[in-house]
Amino acid sequence: MPVATGEMIYGTVRWYNLDSQSGLIDPWDDETGIGVYFDRAILRQSGLEVVADGEDVRFVAVSGDGGPTALRVELV
Repeated sequence: MPVATGEMIYGTVRWYNLDSQSGLIDPWDDETGIGVYFDRAILRQSGLEVVADGEDVRFVAVSGDGGPTALRVELV
């Protein structure tokens, strides 16, 4: 996994799709190009309704079968 788990990591929203209600975050300190997945349920649990492409965030991620997944997302 390109990002450490259990700690807040800074990144930028690569994209958020309103139709699929999911998106990817590019961690700032990662050069692998692997995005961190998140969906609307995570946003709602974090107190957010939507994020825009290019917004800076901080997040906590875990390693999953399909790659890293955000557990919490906050706007910076």
